[in-house]
Amino acid sequence: MVHNSPYAQAVVINSGVANACTGEEGYGYCMDMAETVGNEMKLPKDAVLVASTGVIGRQLPMDIIKEGIKENYLRDLSLMKKQQHLRQKR
Repeated sequence: MVHNSPYAQAVVINSGVANACTGEEGYGYCMDMAETVGNEMKLPKDAVLVASTGVIGRQLPMDIIKEGIKENYLRDLSLMKKQQHLRQKR
């Protein structure tokens, strides 16, 4: 993915499953993670870097990962909005 884009605007990292030695299915999951982050952040998927570490040879639990991406993005967005609001009050 990185070789198709001259820039990166987001990074998604998971630990627990390395997504190594998982073939086409694992590559598809990598693309899925990039696309999920891109959709949440309104970015092209090729602007999202993906990193995984953990057990080699196991497939990623994509249902859990996608839900986690969405939940964490919404939480972080809410926190950023609160911080901006507090800055404006100063």
